[in-house]
Amino acid sequence: MREQLDRVLASATFADAERVSRFLRFVVQASLGTYVVNSDCTGSMLLTVSAGPKTYTNHVDLVVVHGAAEFRAINTDPGSVITTIGKKQFSKED
Repeated sequence: MREQLDRVLASATFADAERVSRFLRFVVQASLGTYVVNSDCTGSMLLTVSAGPKTYTNHVDLVVVHGAAEFRAINTDPGSVITTIGKKQFSKED
């Protein structure tokens, strides 16, 4: 994952965006998790995020769509409603 992060941060998109690059590096390095995608393209993710002295664990249900170019997710922990759409940013050639 660190290699992919380094590749993203070295891209032209982030070349002149030092502040955003530092934030993205922080978010990726402060978040660790595991995920499973089933044969029907549904899945789940367990994400652990550290914020200072506190650690939060999030349970997420997801579905992979558009030929694996995008996923949609919803946090399933009581007391929170968080939805996410993730889209592929680079082709295999990049």
